[in-house]
Amino acid sequence: MLRNVEQPWSGGVSNEVEFRDVAPAYVVRDVEDSLEWYRDVLGFELELVNRDPHGEDPTSYAVLRRDDVSLHLVSASMVEAEKGSSGSQITVRGLDALIAMMEGKGVQIIRGIEDQPWGARDAIIADPDGNRVVLSEPAAS
Repeated sequence: MLRNVEQPWSGGVSNEVEFRDVAPAYVVRDVEDSLEWYRDVLGFELELVNRDPHGEDPTSYAVLRRDDVSLHLVSASMVEAEKGSSGSQITVRGLDALIAMMEGKGVQIIRGIEDQPWGARDAIIADPDGNRVVLSEPAAS
């Protein structure tokens, strides 16, 4: 049974609390390879990297940013998760141009652009490790 959505959430957290951002963490086989893919395909820039030259995986963690979106890449050797087990949705502007560019680069497009009943246009792509990225653009009003 769903709660009445008009009632304020009363889960013990003060109304002074505000969630401001979310940053997905993708589990990847090779952080360096994934850095290149997210830079070359989606235009993200490196913000932070954790390198351990003596460890099993010299680059174990990275934070990337583009515009107001950040995402984290975590080496599968560092966590108890399989590569490709992550996913997120990124709201974009210019979805048609972005998908056309990705098609030209051979990106795996799981589902092309579709109009959604909630007023968005979505497409789903996969990174080289199989992590799903939903690219969403608000439908024109």
